[in-house]
Amino acid sequence: MRQGYVVYRIGLVMAAASLIGVYPGSYLNSYVKGSLLLLLFALLMIAIAARMLLRSKPGANTAPGRHAEEGA
Repeated sequence: MRQGYVVYRIGLVMAAASLIGVYPGSYLNSYVKGSLLLLLFALLMIAIAARMLLRSKPGANTAPGRHAEEGA
């Protein structure tokens, strides 16, 4: 934690958004087939992976808030 790898503000925002979305999501889950949910999740993961691969730059493997010249 002292190395700055954890961004608490972003973590709290993500936790709040998850708590808000879990109730409507669980309600809607009873109306959608499991196989469709699995397919949609797989498509989402493929889209995210493609975006990460297309946007990645060589040598840009640094921690949040750090610059490449500082050294991770």
